[in-house]
Amino acid sequence: MGLLSQRGVWSGGFSLKDPALAELFGSGTRTLAGPLVNELTAFACAAFWDGVQQISSDVAKLPLNLMKRRQNGGSDHFTDSRSYKLMKYSPNPEMRSMVFRRTITSHALVYGNGYAEIVRNPLRQPTALWLLHPKRVQPFYESPEKGQKRLRYRIDGEQVLDPTDMLHIQGLGDDGVAGFNVVGIAREALGLSLASQQFAAAFFGNGTRFGGVLSTDLDLDEEQEQGIRTQIEALHAKADKAFRLLILGGGFKFESSGVNPNEAQMKEIRDQQVTEIARFLNMPLHKLKLATPGAVSYASVEMSDLDYYKGCLLNWIQLWEEELNAKLVAPLEVGRQYFKHNVNGFLRADFKTRQEGLAVMHDRGVINADDWLELEDMNPQPDGQGQLYLVQGAMVPKDKVSAMADARITKDTTPPPAPVPDDQLVQDLDAKAARAEAIAEEARTAYQQEHDLRIAAEATAGATQEEVSVRRAAEGQALARATTAEILATELRLEAESQAARCAAAEAARVQADEDAAAARAAVTASEDAAATARLAAEQADGARGQMVDEAAAALALAEAAEARAMDAERLVAEATAATDATVAARLEGLTAELEAAQAAVVVARQAVADATSQAAADREAHTAATARADTLCREAEALKRHQRDRLAGVLAAHRALIVDVAQRLVEREVDRARSRQQSAEKLRGWIETFYVTFEGTFEEAILPAVRVHVAWKQSGEDPRQVARDLAHAHVEASTAHLRKMLAAETSDLQVALAHLLTRWEQDRPGQLADALLQDEIAHLAALEQAS
Repeated sequence: MGLLSQRGVWSGGFSLKDPALAELFGSGTRTLAGPLVNELTAFACAAFWDGVQQISSDVAKLPLNLMKRRQNGGSDHFTDSRSYKLMKYSPNPEMRSMVFRRTITSHALVYGNGYAEIVRNPLRQPTALWLLHPKRVQPFYESPEKGQKRLRYRIDGEQVLDPTDMLHIQGLGDDGVAGFNVVGIAREALGLSLASQQFAAAFFGNGTRFGGVLSTDLDLDEEQEQGIRTQIEALHAKADKAFRLLILGGGFKFESSGVNPNEAQMKEIRDQQVTEIARFLNMPLHKLKLATPGAVSYASVEMSDLDYYKGCLLNWIQLWEEELNAKLVAPLEVGRQYFKHNVNGFLRADFKTRQEGLAVMHDRGVINADDWLELEDMNPQPDGQGQLYLVQGAMVPKDKVSAMADARITKDTTPPPAPVPDDQLVQDLDAKAARAEAIAEEARTAYQQEHDLRIAAEATAGATQEEVSVRRAAEGQALARATTAEILATELRLEAESQAARCAAAEAARVQADEDAAAARAAVTASEDAAATARLAAEQADGARGQMVDEAAAALALAEAAEARAMDAERLVAEATAATDATVAARLEGLTAELEAAQAAVVVARQAVADATSQAAADREAHTAATARADTLCREAEALKRHQRDRLAGVLAAHRALIVDVAQRLVEREVDRARSRQQSAEKLRGWIETFYVTFEGTFEEAILPAVRVHVAWKQSGEDPRQVARDLAHAHVEASTAHLRKMLAAETSDLQVALAHLLTRWEQDRPGQLADALLQDEIAHLAALEQAS
């Protein structure tokens, strides 16, 4: 790795504690098996390389999109967002999306953590993501004077980032902050794999011969021993010298040492280490190209990909999506915007099964033809022909069945034509069967002739054995031909008879179908007539029912009144028996008048009942109209509430931009003055003591208009000048504290450290100042939303 390495691994000057130096010169722990294992040497293990490369590449090559939910359901690609373009195309000027995501995922697989710094503009919108090597980053908790501990990230032991500015993909860990170093956990398994690999290389490098002991009774000095060793290794080392003869003299004896690879089960050990590495990476064994007896087999490649997706890739996909949603989606857009991988490539079935599934969705009206083509990466049909949603005719709503049946009967009452029996086919089969029977008869005649010739030959005394054998063979062939012809003729005759029977059955079925169709049409007509009669009767019954109810009520009232009058009449008759004729006449006139009044009251009562019925109908109509009006008002109120919420959010964003603009100018002034005093620590200390005395007042006056807007918007009783004074004082205190802390550290390169600090000020402090001032406004807006 060169000195001009990428920003993610190398940054700034050199120091003895710089992790990049350890990365350059190598570090690690020697395993029990012998090899030194660290994050770089681990990739010498082919299985580990293949596993990390596959997982990181498969996660990175999945399409990653920023989606925005629709109000009425569904979502669309939010292509106008900065975050969409960063993650879809290029997170920074030096990297494309797949390289960036593959590298971070590989860091998480090897080191347990993958990091990237999120660079934001003054409006806190992400503008770039820069890769950071895991050895440069240290997560830690910062304890504030008040409140809860806060997570921070320290880079190169100096720069500190807030979690919102750090993209962190973490593997399995025990504290929820950082993941385990996988190479450190799997060190011994990797060491054994590398050791077996080195053993195999050494075995072939030494000509597939093992070391041994060369002994003699002679006394040899060190120079003689070294000379003999050099000569033997020159003649027999390496695989191309494996089978040369070794001639020993001078009383030398050679005894072999070491263990045979078969005795050490070297192949089994190497295969077992591939299995161990697959377990550490949570990969199916077949993905590492190792087929072992008893391993899981899949019915198709699609099933193996599905197992790989659910068991391995889904974990990393979920980690990526949750981290991107937390760090790259604005707080006010959480839930409305979200990142989503397109995993259809892994979940697709084989072509035939996929097309059958899409056909079911198309026939149910779920997708149209253009949707189908898009899922298959094909262009839509021209002129919008594929935009029509189609549904199979048999699939209709229950309440539309009667209307659909009426429309079909009205449209076409002609029964479908019955199938016509295929008489020509029957005739052809009869002709074939007749020809086959004629051929069979000829074959039987030929057989009979050969049979007679064979009998004559056997009866002839002068016939030789060879002639008899020829006759027997000819007879056998004739018998075989006759048998075959008879079987064929029988089959053809049976097929002809079967076809004739099928034709007869088809004709009978046609006749029966005609009769059934006629009966069905008659039943439909009768049903329609009955339905029409029933509907008319129901309508008449409804009208008569209301009239009968009213008349019954009136009749009941008249009956009760008549009964009362009858009782009065009986009493009056009894009284009239003892009264005079004049009194009886007078009472009778009174009763007559009362009876007429009662009849008039009945008429009035009937009219009142009719008026009450009409009023009840009007009241129902008024209630229906009021309900509809109430629903309309509710919808308008909800729309007004959403408009108010959006307006308040827009005011909040505009106010924040105003504060950021003012703070940006103040910070730029402060940074410009500080840069002019960076030549020495003494000048910087003197500048701190003089500059901030007047800068605090300048800051207060500059920020005061924005604070007035803030207080007025909150409708608060706070003093705007006091709030502005507190902000200015806090800003000056923070600035002087940062500068004094840097001077107290006695950094070797003051200009570099100061430049780095001032750059962070320009990037972060305007937004931090605006967020600190707008915390109350955000809480006020949240309270309004909760109250509404």
